[in-house]
Amino acid sequence: MICRVFGSPWSRALDVCSNHMKTVILIDTSIQGAALGVADLETGRLMAWVYHDTNMGAAQRLPELLHQVLQKAQLPLSAIDAVAVSHGPGSFTGIKVGLAFAQGLVAGMQTQPRIWSCSGLGAGAVYIARQMSQEVAIFLPQTKTKGCVVKATADDHDIEVADLDDGASDRLILLGESSFAATPWPALEAKFEAKGRKLVGISLLPEPLLYGMAEQARQAWPDQFKMTMPQALYLRPSTVEEKLS
Repeated sequence: MICRVFGSPWSRALDVCSNHMKTVILIDTSIQGAALGVADLETGRLMAWVYHDTNMGAAQRLPELLHQVLQKAQLPLSAIDAVAVSHGPGSFTGIKVGLAFAQGLVAGMQTQPRIWSCSGLGAGAVYIARQMSQEVAIFLPQTKTKGCVVKATADDHDIEVADLDDGASDRLILLGESSFAATPWPALEAKFEAKGRKLVGISLLPEPLLYGMAEQARQAWPDQFKMTMPQALYLRPSTVEEKLS
């Protein structure tokens, strides 16, 4: 378990809370484990985060993680104005877990916070591109030869399927010098090495992804936050669906 608080001292955090700032719970379970944060919707400031870094037990730990991140931010659940959740792409199970937890959280709160979703992968990639001051391409595997790639600038991102079996994999290697893998992808790494290049690993979790989600939530608030449940983003059929087709 990793916990950290960003920004101001406790006393200042309490002063800000007393001024009724707009706050959002950030939830991502789409890539690996579970990351939760609390952010100020008006400034995009990430106030606190917690992270469970393995998929095993991540779903069961979500209520505890929520309790911990609210403690770190020194906020009661009733002070939360909105919920932002990652809708993918990423792990099929992880996406479903995150969306279901967000839906249950909103349904159980008397304050009826509004909900919004974004791609955690995309938000993290935009944040990294902004920090590096250049375009980046970040790959996320879903099977041995299939996954997705997000191409990001400091302001926007585009996500597409990355299929190493479709004969177009060479094009993926020409996306630019700043190519990274969010999690290890041996088959793609081998193709990079065959072209004399190296696919570097990069950590999206927890900070880049949550910082990115906090900033995108600030930009989306309040117009894009709704009362209806967001939809998952799956770029390819599940393994079971592929076997049945």
